[in-house]
Amino acid sequence: EYGDLGELTEQELIRELWPPDGTQPKTAAPSVAVVSATGEGLTVSLTSTSPGASIAYKLPGDKRWRLYVDPVQISAGTEIAALAHRLGWKPSGQVRMTVTAEGVVQPKLPTVQGAVEAAIKKLTGEELRILAAGRTDAGVHALGQVANFRTQSPIPPGKWRAALQTKLPPDIVVRHSDEVPHDFHATFSAVSKRYRYVIHNSAITDPFVRRYAWSIYQPLDVEAMHAAAQVLVGRHDFRSFESHWPNKATSVRTVSSIEVYRASRWSLWSSEREPNRGMGDGEFVCLEIEADGFLYNMVRAITGTLLNVGRGTWSAMDVERVLRAEDRAIAGGTAPAWGLVLVRAVYPDAGEDVTSAVGAGRTDVSTDREDPAS
Repeated sequence: EYGDLGELTEQELIRELWPPDGTQPKTAAPSVAVVSATGEGLTVSLTSTSPGASIAYKLPGDKRWRLYVDPVQISAGTEIAALAHRLGWKPSGQVRMTVTAEGVVQPKLPTVQGAVEAAIKKLTGEELRILAAGRTDAGVHALGQVANFRTQSPIPPGKWRAALQTKLPPDIVVRHSDEVPHDFHATFSAVSKRYRYVIHNSAITDPFVRRYAWSIYQPLDVEAMHAAAQVLVGRHDFRSFESHWPNKATSVRTVSSIEVYRASRWSLWSSEREPNRGMGDGEFVCLEIEADGFLYNMVRAITGTLLNVGRGTWSAMDVERVLRAEDRAIAGGTAPAWGLVLVRAVYPDAGEDVTSAVGAGRTDVSTDREDPAS
């Protein structure tokens, strides 16, 4: 039997089931104290352990208690998963996706996150909030944005890639989808993230790359930029490269690697590493940085700072001075958003980064690990 008991506190619920005025109780009297538990998407109050026992419960989003009367004896030790099964409630599944996206998305959906959430609602009717590996501002691109969400949909995790793609705009592509444990969190579970900033370093501008690279016509000394960048490797306070400080509890981050190199045209938009990159004649200059987290505008500020080195106005000593000063005002300018790409996120469960597994040929989380490097 099912019944709508209304929007009650637990004590009001007890009085409703066993009225103190002596009127007929709605279920057998409890032989144990009320036991409450939350899990599997349910809030449960075990109100009786005798035959004909009752379970008062709420589904996700419910404000009102529902009553379930079971003819089978239920004990206080009954696991909530068993109660969920008895109620016919399917625990939510946890789906992880890897998304490639152009930085400019639909005007009414200003973020990739908004577009994906809208697509999920069109597909399943669920209003969900996804969790993302890193938040990116408008104009910033993603090769390997990782997101996760819980869903009641019967769509198998591995089929979400094709199913969701039918509801997404063409500038957002789901590359991969799989099932992950319930404790997986795209932001907190990541051990590192990698960003790439692309500069088109040519005296002649190219209209085909203007939305994906910052055009700088002066010749840049890439070797000097790479050497100066090594000052930033390690664990430091990066507040000199953080816009609107303080945005976080701490501006200390660990940069595991940073490279500046020249590259050919088409390899730049792959999650794979460039096999023949170096200091040669390629017309693109790339800054590639991996860290355990990023501050607001951190990569773009580092790019602007190293650009001064490439132009010959600063040296590696100047970069070290900027780092030690912990003052955004003396660092270089902020590079424009459209040259920045979130390349990958690395998770311990994969043994490698998620995006490399789905690489070539195969967007707002309010947390302290949030990483709006853009």
